[in-house]
Amino acid sequence: MQKFMGKSPVAWHVVDAKGLVLGRLASKVAQVINGKNKVTFTPHLNNSDHVVIVNARHVVLTGRKWDQKLYRHHTGYPGGLKEEPAKKLIERRPEELLRQAVWGMLPDNTLRRDKITRLHIFADGEHEYAAQKPEPLVFREIVEPRPTSGRKRTLTTAEKIKQPEEVDPATVNWSEWEVVFSDEAELPKGAKVTSETVWTKQK
Repeated sequence: MQKFMGKSPVAWHVVDAKGLVLGRLASKVAQVINGKNKVTFTPHLNNSDHVVIVNARHVVLTGRKWDQKLYRHHTGYPGGLKEEPAKKLIERRPEELLRQAVWGMLPDNTLRRDKITRLHIFADGEHEYAAQKPEPLVFREIVEPRPTSGRKRTLTTAEKIKQPEEVDPATVNWSEWEVVFSDEAELPKGAKVTSETVWTKQK
């Protein structure tokens, strides 16, 4: 039986982390960094794409994780165990919060360090990879942050499509809405379009 050696061109993607939940964003990015989004995925090869994440300081944690979630490291000296909550880490190093989340979702093998180098995180909305022309990485499932009390709410594509019809178009500021995955049919004036018909209110 002939073995297939998966090789494919390396692409660049960009993700705006503003208003997205940390864990859900990291799981989607880890799939791309690991190369699982390609049909040419090969476990012993690193043929993954590059992912650029902007607005890392505006990522969202649900519940009381800003105070309860602790990050620990050791200096190497006796008694050198350091820890700090997530709310202090994002103020000091906002990129490290996302990097550690994605790092923990990659397979623990010899390719792990090589794959994490294809993740580029920036605290604000600007990045230095415009020359690579990264394409927006859009997720097919839009998940809103869990409220402080009550059950988790996952909005389906059908629910998101119906959302603009439940409001009066004459009174809506369409510059605050974004269309994800759209066929560009009968779009309101001022609405943004990317790829699939899912309406999301911008944060």
